[in-house]
Amino acid sequence: MEKKYLIVRPRSEDRKDILLCIDNSHSMRRKMLLAKTIAINLIKTRGRHQLGIVVFGSRGYIILEPTHDEGALVDEVIRIGTFGRTNMLDGLKASRKALKGGNKHIVLISDGRSNIGSEEQVLEVAHKIAMTTRISTICIGDSNLMKEIARVGRGYIS
Repeated sequence: MEKKYLIVRPRSEDRKDILLCIDNSHSMRRKMLLAKTIAINLIKTRGRHQLGIVVFGSRGYIILEPTHDEGALVDEVIRIGTFGRTNMLDGLKASRKALKGGNKHIVLISDGRSNIGSEEQVLEVAHKIAMTTRISTICIGDSNLMKEIARVGRGYIS
């Protein structure tokens, strides 16, 4: 099997605060290496942008507020383990809370299986966040929910 590596480059030279919102629930157990690889590629190609990290399983947690410290970002990504159910609602809310600048962007990395809250609730929260913050998604799997979040969030899907 041929290995493919995803490298995502920020689309704008404007300085942004970007929050990597990473699903670390049990459903990501076999996909976590890929999620970490994607996150590290984003960190390495971030340009002048600050990045922060939020993880969500049963709850969303701010792991690292937006920073330019590449070493700290990579270290935190490496430490991510998997646990709990999938509370995408709380992950999005924690991401919004961690972003304080004017030019904000959330990159949601997940398999798209939120099992706490309905899809309608997740989309309602994404819509409210999208009023001030762009939301893009990187789906590890196949999920219409992730596509819809990116659409509502005026972002991109990978």
